[in-house]
Amino acid sequence: MDFLGGDWVQHVLANYSYAAIFVVVMLESAGVPLPGETILVSAAAYAGHEHSLDIRYVIAAAAGGAIFGDNVGFWVGRKYGTSLLSKWGHLIGDDDAEDRGRSRAAEGAQEMKHRTLGHTGLIVSEVALGSMQFGGKMNMGNLGQQDTTRMVKLALDRGINLIDTADVYSLGESETLLGNALKGIREEIVLATKVRLPMGENFNWSGATRVNIMREVEGSLRRLQTDYIDLYQVHGWDSNTPLEETLRTLDDLVRQGKVRYVGLSNLMSWQAATAVMLQERLGLEKYVTAQMYYSLVGRGLEHEFQSFAEYHNIGILVWSPLAGGFLAGKYSRDNPPPGGSRFAPQQP
Repeated sequence: MDFLGGDWVQHVLANYSYAAIFVVVMLESAGVPLPGETILVSAAAYAGHEHSLDIRYVIAAAAGGAIFGDNVGFWVGRKYGTSLLSKWGHLIGDDDAEDRGRSRAAEGAQEMKHRTLGHTGLIVSEVALGSMQFGGKMNMGNLGQQDTTRMVKLALDRGINLIDTADVYSLGESETLLGNALKGIREEIVLATKVRLPMGENFNWSGATRVNIMREVEGSLRRLQTDYIDLYQVHGWDSNTPLEETLRTLDDLVRQGKVRYVGLSNLMSWQAATAVMLQERLGLEKYVTAQMYYSLVGRGLEHEFQSFAEYHNIGILVWSPLAGGFLAGKYSRDNPPPGGSRFAPQQP
């Protein structure tokens, strides 16, 4: 059989991309020799039919997609694309395969470690990109569109696939800038945002009520230019709203397909435990992550919350691991924070 024949290739592209990948990878894993063309065509089928990936990643992406699932295949391809292109590149007439395989993305992803998001099967990078500095309404970076796009690009080039934002960051401007920066690459990343904090002077434009959550998820989807959010987090405790109202609303969003997973942020241990227990009792979608402050100078998380999260297999997303810049390396006993800065010693 001519494995590179046009009719056969089109047949695979149209009908058997997943099946061909699975068979090829399983046979290769068992040590069964296969023509190189079979692997290339199967990988090309996956890439062309599903992601339109560059040839330097298609082989590894195909293997990753077959073994680990479609959502991981692309990232496996980015990590191992260089070496596999070097091995099989000659079959496509690429004499400089090893050099060409060292693309910007592959170089960055080779160093990044990954893990699952809480008790889900979703794979995320151990380092995430926060976006509070995007926009000019919080005086915390004041980055515009050009700098936001550049930072997102740099993060992806270094292997980061988890980006976190919130509706309240610069009152929606962060989500807007991020949405523009993610045009054409939305499917490459795991996108997280939050809801609860005030978005205006109207009393009902804040809180974890059904009204506010349903309004704000639509706003976030619009600003982020996407039809779903991978991780939707409640941004703090709402003592005015019945907890069941909040949790049922989050469950509805998952069932509607607007949200994939739900998480919490900045809750005390008893608050988080109460919520999880109620979710279990009512059969609602459970929290999979907790976004909390933790650093070498702020280790309160270890006292109680950490053991709670471990028991319930809730992933912890750390915010401000450098303590707002205090641990960035620019301050020391010989070089203390300047007067008037947020870390300057307080005068009695």
